[in-house]
Amino acid sequence: MTGTSRRTVLRGLAAGVAGPLLLRAAPAVTVVPLAAACAPGRDTVQIVVVWSGRELEMFRRALNSWEERPPIQLISAGNGIDSLIRSRIEAGNPPHIAVLPQPGLLTGLVADYPDDVVAHPHKLARWPGWPWRDLLTVSGTLYGVWLKATHKSVFWHRLRRGFDVSYQPGTLHQLRRDLVTAPDAVLGVGAGDGWVLTDWFENALLGIAPGVYRGLTDNTVSWDSPEVAEALRWLGEVWSIDDVLSGGPQRALLTQYDQAAIQVLGNRPGIGLTFEGDFIAPALAPYQKSKLVDLRLGTFRFPPKEKEEKEDAFPLVVGGDFAVLLKTGDRATDTAARRVVEWLAGPEAARLFAAHGFLTIHEEAGNAEYLTSVRDELPASNLPNLLKDLAGQLRNPGSSVEFDLSDQLKGRLAGGDGQGIWRLFQDFFFTVTRPDADINMVVDDAQRALAAAAPEA
Repeated sequence: MTGTSRRTVLRGLAAGVAGPLLLRAAPAVTVVPLAAACAPGRDTVQIVVVWSGRELEMFRRALNSWEERPPIQLISAGNGIDSLIRSRIEAGNPPHIAVLPQPGLLTGLVADYPDDVVAHPHKLARWPGWPWRDLLTVSGTLYGVWLKATHKSVFWHRLRRGFDVSYQPGTLHQLRRDLVTAPDAVLGVGAGDGWVLTDWFENALLGIAPGVYRGLTDNTVSWDSPEVAEALRWLGEVWSIDDVLSGGPQRALLTQYDQAAIQVLGNRPGIGLTFEGDFIAPALAPYQKSKLVDLRLGTFRFPPKEKEEKEDAFPLVVGGDFAVLLKTGDRATDTAARRVVEWLAGPEAARLFAAHGFLTIHEEAGNAEYLTSVRDELPASNLPNLLKDLAGQLRNPGSSVEFDLSDQLKGRLAGGDGQGIWRLFQDFFFTVTRPDADINMVVDDAQRALAAAAPEA
């Protein structure tokens, strides 16, 4: 998942439609009353997005920087975007463009509405191939364009003795051993965001058994497999290390991912570490400016079970959001929408996204664009360089790369605030970090709960 803001379900859905968001006072961006949100004005391109908060603000700025844009209306749907689009298609009034967070949603829309989802109108000559093209390809046809990508296999840490710029544990066992033996190691876990805990699990499982990871996504492997138990047990052993969690496990369950990072990466004694995606960097930037967060930061990859000589063989869990063109039947606005998608697929849009601190896999985006404001205001900060390295890893991933597992699950395991696999992992975290916890028993209970919630194979 890319962050809490994207996951926030915006209230105010009426008949499957969320209210439009006012971007800024610009002629090309229109706002209509909630009751009229289904019917944008003539020549207006309607875009339904999953974002809210900072991510939506970044998208707003990118669109407003495009001088030749047609009139655009944004609707923020949050986690309800799939049902919104389906209800709009059924009513004969689909939006022109949908920004989706899960390739599985695209697969379902193409299967159910093959005449309403438009094949990609732009040749992606400057985009990497596998796995990014494959994720948006259905039955041999490419749909959509990636707007931003997410690297979800990285630890962030303050540079201290034992955890310097070259630190990279080779195995899961080594990482756990280093956390145990470093007396001043403090780990920030934003367990208040259930997707943070599933990201931990996904990386551990991908490093242990890539085939099992893939089997869970297509429901050909059972959740009670021994490899799932091994990943859960490793998580329990790490999270229950004495005094390793910042503020203790109860505080962690009330802490979001960005708060956890700020807690342990601030200017304080000891070795501070936190695990999450590249989006940690933009969250930290304001605190580096105010000198509340240490300027000397480093990163290392989530390690595999067995020692690997090449970094590109390390597990890599990725996420991202992509734009898909839909057919409305109005030739004028469909043509304008096609032009919007082609612009979103181009280098100008990619550079604008990158300038706001989000990773793009577009080869013409230019690594120098990342967090330019941070570089100008904080010359000592290495956040731009760290993001540059992560972007390079996304463009040239190794063999063990998979899309976020919780974003591909369906039914009762589908992630969401307080539900599905996110809630089950918060329950697991709460139980396994209790002082009297029997890890093996907790793992057995967690597996039973996961298997019970999974759809039948």
